[in-house]
Amino acid sequence: MKRNILFGLLIVGLLLTGTHAFGWSGGPGMRGGQDCSPRAAQRMTDEQRQQRQQFQQERMAVILDLSEEQKQQMQTLRDQRQQQQLSLRTEMQTSRNQLREVARASDADEAGIRAAVQEHAELKTRMMVEGAKHRQQVASILTPEQQEKMEQLRNLKDENTYGKRGQGRKFSTDDDTPVDRSQRRGGQGPRI
Repeated sequence: MKRNILFGLLIVGLLLTGTHAFGWSGGPGMRGGQDCSPRAAQRMTDEQRQQRQQFQQERMAVILDLSEEQKQQMQTLRDQRQQQQLSLRTEMQTSRNQLREVARASDADEAGIRAAVQEHAELKTRMMVEGAKHRQQVASILTPEQQEKMEQLRNLKDENTYGKRGQGRKFSTDDDTPVDRSQRRGGQGPRI
């Protein structure tokens, strides 16, 4: 009997010691002050982002069979959009930080929080409107056939966004059974 109690206490002690030894400071996704969250691993450098965009642009030009003039117009639009997004991202980060400060303040008042939330929501709205304008400008450059191809590609990409934020689980339209995951590529869109 004593042996079983001692053995049980020894196992509990080892388990407690082991879990403490493998723990780390910093909270969820942090390891010794370094961000180890899955999102941190997915963040791209500016160089990687530019390479990816360049590849996508070349691929889209081939798929849509763009003329040289269309390629130049698209590049001009992309450059304008990139500058605009950089500015909007900076504003969004500032807005997020202000919202956090107001919400976490010890003397936070409802009116101040509402104002910060409203400002943040207006910025998000502006970003969505600018994105819609950009898509319309791109569509105006394309011929009707190219626009149809672009829409087909968008629909195909939307079908393959399993696992992206907010997408939830996709179901087939036939019988509400889950879509076969083996055909999915983690929200990266179709291979074209």
